Amino acid sequence: MSSELEEDFEIEDPAEELFRACEKVLRSGIWLIRNGYGRLAILPYLSPSGCHWRCEFHPVGFRSRTMFRYTSADGHKYLAAHCGGTLRKDASPEKLAKAALVGADEDLLSACSGEASPETLAWLEVLERTLGQGFVPQAFHEYSTDPSSWDVVTPASDFKSSISAPPWNWEQDLSWKDLPYWGSSQKTEFKVR
Repeated sequence: MSSELEEDFEIEDPAEELFRACEKVLRSGIWLIRNGYGRLAILPYLSPSGCHWRCEFHPVGFRSRTMFRYTSADGHKYLAAHCGGTLRKDASPEKLAKAALVGADEDLLSACSGEASPETLAWLEVLERTLGQGFVPQAFHEYSTDPSSWDVVTPASDFKSSISAPPWNWEQDLSWKDLPYWGSSQKTEFKVR
């Protein structure tokens, strides 16, 4: 009886599902940059707890002005942290990109509009190769020390490597280490009285 049930449905690999969701978000950002939003910055990072991968799109140099935000905690609910809309699980990166545009502020879209630089287009090719090899990038995490490179990781293992950071100055408006929750796990010194 159990073998009949197993044949009726496929059990998805959670790590593969996670990778595919993260990959789709990144590929939607790539699509936007190549299709008229060349001043869009993609910022993938690890949550402070290290449990979830996150990705934000914002105008280059304006990290605090997020146009789109995704967290892997939302799984295939790609628009949950954006506009709350729904999108089919199997939607293409292009459809996700277009859905992200619908809920975005017009001023932010205007700030992201324009042609991508040749350096950015070349970096997007590196990012695509990285995704094709089964890795997702993270620009920073709690113990980041080198802004010139991004870690690339696989959801299924502890293997880690790196790629060069994008050509835009992603750290220019980045004050993540000043946020209260980033310091919460750092060593705290107590004075004894």
